[in-house]
Amino acid sequence: ALTLQNYWALVAGRAVGTFSGLIGSYFIYSYRPKFQLTNAKEQWKFSGWMIPQSMFGYVRTQLDSFLVSSSFGLVGLGSYNTIKYISFMPNAYLLLPITQTFLVELVKAKVDKHYFNKQYNASFILIMLIAAPVTSIMYLHHDLVTLLILGPNWLEYSYLMSLFSLLIPAAMVFQQACRLLLVYG
Repeated sequence: ALTLQNYWALVAGRAVGTFSGLIGSYFIYSYRPKFQLTNAKEQWKFSGWMIPQSMFGYVRTQLDSFLVSSSFGLVGLGSYNTIKYISFMPNAYLLLPITQTFLVELVKAKVDKHYFNKQYNASFILIMLIAAPVTSIMYLHHDLVTLLILGPNWLEYSYLMSLFSLLIPAAMVFQQACRLLLVYG
């Protein structure tokens, strides 16, 4: 960002982050996947519901952008998407990485129902204990958060951050439910 000082820094940062994660994963675990169709039917039974879920999720996340662009034009859409992205950063970069570690533990715990319930409830409570203060700060002090992150030119859109922040706990409930479906196939 300091070198390029334009939007290409975001593109380059995203690409470097993706490739460094890919290369780093091979250093951590040397298993090399290969294409096979031996268990295709079992795999489809497990993941067949994920395709409609992904399609519905895409439409759900992009429908608001379509409505905003048709009602408020490109400036409104750009402002809306920027505030939306900033508002969901706690989910994307804090809460989701934390919850992904719980999925492994839930898979291990599913053989013992009592232990599974204990692990699931503990992970849910922990995530809500993190999500609640983040949501509260962003909702109650949206103008300060916007001023700190984006500067004074964005204050007219800060109310959007307060509204988007209310979706943080809802997104975490949704993620926990999806993980539960994954664990039980």
